[in-house]
Amino acid sequence: MKNLLVAIIVSLSFSIQAQSTLDGLWDTGEANTKIDVSEKNSLWSGVVKASDIKDDIGELILKDLKKDGDKWTGKIYAPKRKEWYDVEIIAQENNLKLKVSAGIFSKSLDWKKS
Repeated sequence: MKNLLVAIIVSLSFSIQAQSTLDGLWDTGEANTKIDVSEKNSLWSGVVKASDIKDDIGELILKDLKKDGDKWTGKIYAPKRKEWYDVEIIAQENNLKLKVSAGIFSKSLDWKKS
């Protein structure tokens, strides 16, 4: 019984840690853009907090992010195209690996924790 309790506590701590890695300020590596990712009402979203492109500041860039196994799925906005695309995100300590999909095409992005 004691071992079962320890196993449950350990698995919960990994789950909480995995969720918290998405939270924070992320550098996209383009135009000094920083995205603030946070949770609200059980959904995660990301807003542009800083950028050399002043019109992008305050814009919603990630929405409807939900945990799906070891990754997050949702939508990402492409300001240049003014369209929403499917995105899968894998959080790895100080990095986010994003896979943006549009039909049969996909693009990989790496964001770093600011």
